[in-house]
Amino acid sequence: MYTPADRWSLQQCLSDFSQLMADLDKLVNTISDSVSFNTLPPSHEVFSYAREIVNLALQSLDPEALARDFAQALIQYLYRTKIRLGHELYVRLLLRMCKVSFNVEKEVKYWLIYVEDERKYNEAVTVALIKEGLVPLPEEDMQLARLIDAGRVSAILFAVRLIPRVLRERSLEKSVQDFSNTIAALNRAAQRAPVIPELVRFLKNLAAGTMTVEEEPVDQSVQDTRAALATASTAMSPLPDTPEVAGYRQVLLDWTRVCEHPAAGEKERTMLALQLLSQ
Repeated sequence: MYTPADRWSLQQCLSDFSQLMADLDKLVNTISDSVSFNTLPPSHEVFSYAREIVNLALQSLDPEALARDFAQALIQYLYRTKIRLGHELYVRLLLRMCKVSFNVEKEVKYWLIYVEDERKYNEAVTVALIKEGLVPLPEEDMQLARLIDAGRVSAILFAVRLIPRVLRERSLEKSVQDFSNTIAALNRAAQRAPVIPELVRFLKNLAAGTMTVEEEPVDQSVQDTRAALATASTAMSPLPDTPEVAGYRQVLLDWTRVCEHPAAGEKERTMLALQLLSQ
């Protein structure tokens, strides 16, 4: 049984951890996505926060209980961040929590591999976890195959994005054979209805030896713009090369560029439309 003082100590540690993580996450989000954990200078403030968090976990009267709580919070941060450094840093901190106790490591790995949660269909996070050994690839391969055989379309779409990404990570030195169970399940899924275009493309690339990373779905407005431009280009005869025609071409180029930009939204499109109308 904990004494009142022990309980206060645990609560204080959790409170300190919450503040440290909030500050660390805010700092991580100010760093360019091109920066990796290994390229940061040793004196960077990120490392100071990381050391404080690790030391805090070890200072508790019940390190295992605190490491378990820290690990749960780190998983939340891990799947929430979109920053490369955040993935690498939070996975390393999660690994340190797992080293505090075998029970914590067992529980974390079980959740990461076997608990069904749509958040886990994140290839960047999964690659980071595989690199640090928190998700052993043989077990991930078997679990993905089970989910695919169970008809989980989300698992199929995740697998066709994950496999090419893992194969392109030179530090992992993995091959197609490391995903033998998943690929066998994907082949079985291809024989069932309905047809999944991403799966068909993946298997075609796999057979041709031209594995490519599956792109994110293109916004419908971008697809409509492309289709309209393609129809216009085939239906219309060549236009004379006049300044007016050149201006129209530039308008189309600007519109397509903004629509296809990953950060562009309705606000950016509206602003561009207003600029074009004012010309």
